[in-house]
Amino acid sequence: MQLLRLLCLACLTWFLASCGGGGSSPTPVSTTCSLGLTTYADTNSSGVNILQNAPTNAVARPLTGCDISALQSAQVRVCLEHSRVDELAIQIVEPLTSPQWGNLVADTTASAAERNFCAFNNASIYTLMLPNAVLSGIQSLNTSWNVAVIDRNNNTNTGTFVSWSVVLSGLK
Repeated sequence: MQLLRLLCLACLTWFLASCGGGGSSPTPVSTTCSLGLTTYADTNSSGVNILQNAPTNAVARPLTGCDISALQSAQVRVCLEHSRVDELAIQIVEPLTSPQWGNLVADTTASAAERNFCAFNNASIYTLMLPNAVLSGIQSLNTSWNVAVIDRNNNTNTGTFVSWSVVLSGLK
């Protein structure tokens, strides 16, 4: 009888330990929040002309309902039409208090809808991954976001800043 009680106690202890025992905190869950790429940079036509040696700002867009508590990565994607993309840089204007510039790389992760939207506008999609040091400067995710593009070479090449998006990843 004593052996049966000990066996039952051991089974109960194992069961409680396997389900967290009631005292552990929930496991963090990975999640993403985003603003889509299929909204024009000026919100109503076909984008804005990229200026020479001056930032070309898009219209700010609000991000709401993002429940990330620990931001792990931020990716900004832009849809651009320009003959010399190597002359361009993008800047995160909001919500950073100190704007961050970065160089573009071709994006290979866009959805079919995003690729079709940019192709319809004779444009291509490029990405900037924000460095970890910049992520800590983002105080709030549920706020206005804004992106700018600059043509760093004062020549005759022109282009269009068609649209932009942001994809945030982290833990709930």
